[in-house]
Amino acid sequence: MGTMTQPGTFRLTRYFTITSLIAFLVVALALTYFSRQQMSFSPQIQQQQAALVTQEQEVFAKQQDELARKDLLGIE
Repeated sequence: MGTMTQPGTFRLTRYFTITSLIAFLVVALALTYFSRQQMSFSPQIQQQQAALVTQEQEVFAKQQDELARKDLLGIE
């Protein structure tokens, strides 16, 4: 009976190995997919944030100019 369990053990090891390789392949493909999605998503977000910062800087510069003129006219 000891010889009958050994071939089954090797068969089980082979199936386990094949299943593990398939699982690793699936995980690798998923990670590659999400990595590429993030690579295309990040520049888009950076561009939007840069535009927002530029817009806010323009608003603050305009407010600064208006307040500077009011202060200047108040001093004279």
